[in-house]
Amino acid sequence: MVFEPESSLKRKMAKNGSVLQYMHSVAGAGKGLIAMGIMLIGIVAMLTAALFNPPSSAVAAMCIEGELRSSEGMARLLDDAAAGGEKCLVFLVGGSFGLDEGLKKEAWVRLSMSPMTFPHHLARVMLLEQIYRGFQINEGGKYHK
Repeated sequence: MVFEPESSLKRKMAKNGSVLQYMHSVAGAGKGLIAMGIMLIGIVAMLTAALFNPPSSAVAAMCIEGELRSSEGMARLLDDAAAGGEKCLVFLVGGSFGLDEGLKKEAWVRLSMSPMTFPHHLARVMLLEQIYRGFQINEGGKYHK
C-alpha cells in the first residue's frame, strides 16, 4: 500500500493541476488502482477536514482504537464541548478503510462504539441515536432510562 503525507499530496496535486490529473499521474507511474484508491482516500480526508471543520469546532474521530464511552459518558462529552465554547461538534465516520491517520491525529477526541466492526452506514445511525440520547440525558428527558 502507498500512503503519502498530506504535504506531499498537496505539492503533487499543485504540480499536476487537479486531483484527476494527479490520479492519472499516479496510475501512469505504475502504482496501479490500489495506489489510486489509497491516494483518493487521503485526498477525500483532506477535503473532509477543510469542508467540515469550521472555526470554533471540535472534531471527534470515530475509530476502532478510540475510547469506549457509555451513553452517560457521551452526554458528558457533549456537555464538555459546549462548556469549552465549541459551536460545532463534528463527528467523522470513516468508510470501509477507516479514517486517515492525519484526521485522527487532529481530532479533539477519538471515540469507539464497540470493539466489534459495524458497517459505516449502521455506525452513522447508531452515532446519531447516541447523540440524541446524550442531549436527552443532559436535559433530564425521559428517553434515557
